[in-house]
Parts: sequence; C-alpha cells; structure tokens
Amino acid sequence: MQGQRPCRLAVARDQAFCFYYGENLRRLEAAGLRLVPFSPLADAALPPGVDGLYLGGGYPEVHAAALSGNAAMRRAVRDFCRSGRPVYAECGGFMYLMESLADLDGRQWPMAGVFALQAAMGGRFAALGYREVTTRAATLLGPAGTVLRGHEFHYSRLTRVPAGIPAVYGLTGRKGVIDTPEGFVAGGTLGSYVHLHFGSNPEAAAHFAAACAEGR
Repeated sequence: MQGQRPCRLAVARDQAFCFYYGENLRRLEAAGLRLVPFSPLADAALPPGVDGLYLGGGYPEVHAAALSGNAAMRRAVRDFCRSGRPVYAECGGFMYLMESLADLDGRQWPMAGVFALQAAMGGRFAALGYREVTTRAATLLGPAGTVLRGHEFHYSRLTRVPAGIPAVYGLTGRKGVIDTPEGFVAGGTLGSYVHLHFGSNPEAAAHFAAACAEGR
C-alpha cells in the first residue's frame, strides 16, 4: 500500500548476541526490512512497532545471569513470539528462547520459555561443521523443500526434547544425514542451532520480509 511504513525487524545486538553473517543482514535490508537493534541484556522492552525478530548467535552462556535477570525482556520476547509474528533464532538466540540454560557449574538459568526445550553447556564441542538444511514444511524462510546451507558450532546440547515437538529441518553434514531433531517451530517462531547463510538461497530473506509484512 502506498505510503505504508517499511517493515521493522528487531535484531538482537549486544555482547550476548553478536554473531551474524553480514550478508544475511544486507539481504534482509535489500528485501525491504528496516533493521532495528535492541539489547536483550540491557533493554526492558522491544523497540516499538516492530514486525519481526531476529535473534542471532553469540554467548548467552557467558551472560546467562544477566539475560535471566532481565525478566521484562524475557517476557516481552515470549509475548511477541506467542503473538504468531515471525521470529528467527539461531544458536545463541535459539538457546535464549528455550525454557532454561544450564551453565558449566550446573546452575539452571530461566530463559524466554518459547520452546519447551532445555540446554546445558559442555566442555567440548557438541557440534561443529558445515550443514545443508532441507525444510520438511513451510517456514518463514520459504515453502517446504527449501534448501539452505550454513554451519553449526556450539558447546551446548539439548537435554530436554519433548516427544512431538515440531522439528522441520532435514539435516546433512560432511558424513551424510544427521539424524537429530532440528529446526524447531512454535507458531511463527523458527529456532535452530544452525547458522544459515542466506546467500545460499537468496529467496530466504525475501520470504522472511514477506512474513513480516503479512503479520502487521
């Protein structure tokens, strides 16, 4: 519609969430989204008037106490996700959307509680390598059968995965099929340990932008 404001995508950017492929951000802007940074560590609320969220990777385990202590932001993110509007979270951002994160000392830190999942940090790699994802159902990144590539690099592992929770990624790595649940969906929220590179499928950013426009 002529004169309608650009869609606004809130992007988590602080010490806890600092890993993004620059190409992903450029493609999202080229698709018409206005990127609006916010801090899950320091802010009490999401930026006003945003149409979607992008929670990238980083070090939530290092800042678990502060993230958990910011109950107002955890509640704001949870409420936004439950509204059905589009949210994409990868690795650290995905961990933030779980019920809790256990640090290396075994302390459990409550997180946003969007996914009925729990994670625990370990002293060694839980996953490391390049990945190819094929979606088994439509997501905010495209229709079923969408193929994207990226990588996994994390020390945490899932310690609670309830039976029946939707997981829509088919995952392959250097040695073939990786038979583990990935690409979790809750309403309009998509979360995964995989850092996807939108350059591997240029339509992904356009689909994300379209999902933001539809959710206004």
